[in-house]
Amino acid sequence: MSESLIPIFCLDDIPAQILTSILTKAYAHAIDINSPPTLLLVESTGTALLRRYTHDAVTYPPVDAACKSPFRGWGLDDMIRFLREYATGTAVDASVFLVADGRTVEDESLLLVQSLRDGDPVESVRLAAEHVNTKAVAVAVAATDVRELRSLVDEDGVFRGGHGGGDSSLPRKGGTAPRKQL
Repeated sequence: MSESLIPIFCLDDIPAQILTSILTKAYAHAIDINSPPTLLLVESTGTALLRRYTHDAVTYPPVDAACKSPFRGWGLDDMIRFLREYATGTAVDASVFLVADGRTVEDESLLLVQSLRDGDPVESVRLAAEHVNTKAVAVAVAATDVRELRSLVDEDGVFRGGHGGGDSSLPRKGGTAPRKQL
């Protein structure tokens, strides 16, 4: 497997059964399109652990009910600094990650975050459970970008496969043609 592990950080208390459901849906969708599982539920702030992860360290369901996140209360900037400092040069992706937060408990969506370099804007989009593995990998390998996914979100702001009615300034194939300007 050539892709990096895509880390998942829980910034709130997320029940293990919800994380298990998300991983199950994500991997079922990934297998349907021949994409390998790549998600890693990060359960420690131990920096040595990040360096020891290999591509085989993928998190598979079920998630242990005893799992408690040490990242509760952290912000996106804290996560970005943590990854840049400790994940660069490891099997863990340092620029693309997923966040489980309060909304995750409501609808099983995760926030996909991308931060390429210091000074660049942080981009994010909320993904439905079945798309968290495939779309995170697509963003990590630059097959798509967060802005494109954000242009395809549903009314509630969640990407569910690109069928949504989100506000898009980009014309889409099969959509209405832009008005001709004279």
